[in-house]
Amino acid sequence: MNSDRHNNNSFLHRLVYIAAGLFIFLVSFIGFSARWGLTTWGELDIDEIIFQLQAPLAGTGNGMIRDYIVKAVLPTAAVMVFYILGLRLLKNKKIRIGFLCVCLLAALTAGVMTRNYVWKRLKVSEWIVNQENESTFIEENYVDPQSVRLTFPEKKRNLVYIFLESMETTFADRESGGAFESNVIPELTSLAVSGEDFSGSDPSLNGGYVYTGSTNTMSAIFTHSTGLPLKVDIGNNQMDTQDSFFPKVTAIGDILEEEGYRQVFLLGSNATFGGRRLYFKEHGNFEIRDYAGQ
Repeated sequence: MNSDRHNNNSFLHRLVYIAAGLFIFLVSFIGFSARWGLTTWGELDIDEIIFQLQAPLAGTGNGMIRDYIVKAVLPTAAVMVFYILGLRLLKNKKIRIGFLCVCLLAALTAGVMTRNYVWKRLKVSEWIVNQENESTFIEENYVDPQSVRLTFPEKKRNLVYIFLESMETTFADRESGGAFESNVIPELTSLAVSGEDFSGSDPSLNGGYVYTGSTNTMSAIFTHSTGLPLKVDIGNNQMDTQDSFFPKVTAIGDILEEEGYRQVFLLGSNATFGGRRLYFKEHGNFEIRDYAGQ
């Protein structure tokens, strides 16, 4: 009878230790991952995170993966090693229970702090409110290319569309509308001044407004080429498993393909990352020439 009771107590203790370990692991992993993500990309918003969690990770740079391992995975592993060694080395039952309580309290405190930091930084409350409010912005402003007549000249011209990664007008000097003492993009500034930079009559660089769903690499490409923001419902569009990318949307690639254009997408990274390969293959049947040579 005493033996059975002892075995039951031992089993319950192990169960408590395992459950506590899982809680500590989750808090540590989420906390270190959130810290890494929000310090690596300072201007992240929740829509970008939702999309990227569902986009294929293939093509992610090795340097970024190593950085994540060093700053998120290894610290989590260190916390778990400390927890497991503490339970194994502390033989006194009361001291072990005290150690467990301290670890749980620390994990709970860290979890609450992480939640508050992420909630505020990503403006989660505002995002939740926006999900419940119906917007007619797209309905009132978007024009479906299929609903209008597009006339091409008899002799068509080539079109070169250049996307610049992590580029913004703040790289210009203050006199030109930037934020630097010295202009680090003088050639681009000259092109903007001589061409069109959406500044109207303002002689300094200004640029267009950036809307939600158009701020990261894939969403910016999608927005520029379709006129729509890239907004994905949680769980409904797993970009790493789908064989289509918003097939009912008409992109500029679809229009040019219909007009007989040969289209090529050149880039210095792996096109699979973020769903770019799938998007450009489906909307315009682009030839893909990327860093991976695929």
